[in-house]
This record gives sequence, C-alpha cells and structure tokens, in this order.
Amino acid sequence: MLFAAGVQSSPLGEVSENARESVRRVFPQAERIDRIALRVSAREVDSVAALCRQRWTGDSVDVLLPVENGAIAGYAVIDNVKGKDQPITYLVSVTPDLAVKNVDILVYRESYGGEIGNSSWRKQFLHKTPGDGLRPGKEIRNITGATISARAVTFGVKKVLCLLYVLKARLPQTTGQDR
Repeated sequence: MLFAAGVQSSPLGEVSENARESVRRVFPQAERIDRIALRVSAREVDSVAALCRQRWTGDSVDVLLPVENGAIAGYAVIDNVKGKDQPITYLVSVTPDLAVKNVDILVYRESYGGEIGNSSWRKQFLHKTPGDGLRPGKEIRNITGATISARAVTFGVKKVLCLLYVLKARLPQTTGQDR
C-alpha cells in the first residue's frame, strides 16, 4: 500500500499490535477490535483533496473497529507521513461522529523531534472534527526542534479526518452491518 509522501509500507504490518493496544486504551469497554479494508475510489481521493488540500495516496484504507455491545464504538486509521527524512507512523482514533479521541505516534524514526509523541502535544487534537481547522502554528501549536514532524502529523490527522468523512456512509455502525 502506498502512503503519503511516497512512503511504502504495510499499515498493519510492524505496528499492528501497537495500534490495537492504543485502540484498546482509547476504547476500554471494547470487547474486541475488528478490522476492515475499504477501497478508496479516485472520486473519493478527489473529494478528500477538495476538503483538505491533500490527497489520500493509497487505493484502500484499513480501519480498526472497536466493538462495544455489538456496536461500533469508533474508528481508527493508521497512516504514515514523511517527517524531515523518515516516515512517521501514527494512529487517529475517532468517535462514530468523527471527533478525535486520540492521536498516537506508533513509530517515530527521526533522530530528533520525538516530542510530538508527548501527550501534551497530542491532546490538542482531542474533539477535533473534519470541519475544524487544523493548522500548525494556529489551532495546533508547533514544537521548536520538531517543526517538520509537528506539521506533517497535523496535516496527516486532517487528511485522515477528511478521508473518514468522505467514507462515512460506507463505515459500519454495527457488527452485523454488511460491509
């Protein structure tokens, strides 16, 4: 699967268990974490680009689904963005109405700038929705020494929110729903 900035990687490969652990922390009542893969059409890619001026570069997306009492409690998407030189793998977890519950840095590969993994920085994303402004240095503060990473992840979170918004009608609401 091809991700943002030309980073080639499997979204659930090396980070699968870390992602599931993150989703379990965010949705502690979940009995299980399901996963679906959704195809992303060229039209949907164009819609994401129109909403957030960024393109979803893959032709599919893996969505983790925390299940509570037979209902989908939210959605989580793993993505990569390019930091200064290396990919940054992150996870965005949202409620069913697409409000951010958590942003987690799963793999940080740069030699500096890892401060974006600090909870105080990541908490800025809480409750943000696809319609909210997510601009580095404005709604989301930059971090001295991690400016490129902070900008990349901020834009990445916005892109994931826009993608989920575009795909909303196709996201399952219950586990019995045909996917």
